Amino acid sequence: MNPAALIEVTRRDAPPPEMDDLQDDAGMMMEIETDFRRKLMGLRRRPWNERAAALRAAKEWRKSALKALREKRAGERHARHLLRRLRAPAPN
Repeated sequence: MNPAALIEVTRRDAPPPEMDDLQDDAGMMMEIETDFRRKLMGLRRRPWNERAAALRAAKEWRKSALKALREKRAGERHARHLLRRLRAPAPN
C-alpha cells in the first residue's frame, strides 16, 4: 500500500473534533447582549462629558465580541464540512 493511500485510510478513522453546541453559542450571544445592556445602564453614572466615549467603547466591545463568536461558528462549520468530506467513501 502506498503512503498516500495509508494516510487516506487512517484519516477516515480519526475521531470527530470537539465542537460546542449551538445552544452554547446562543447562551454566549445572550451573555454578550446582557453585558452590553449593563454597560449602557452604567453610562448614567458617568459624568456627561465621558458618556460619548464610554458609549463608543461599549459598542466597539459588543461588535468585537459578536465578531469573535461568528468566527468561532465559522471555524466549527468548516471543521464539520472537512469531517464530512473525510468520512465520505473514497472514490474508486
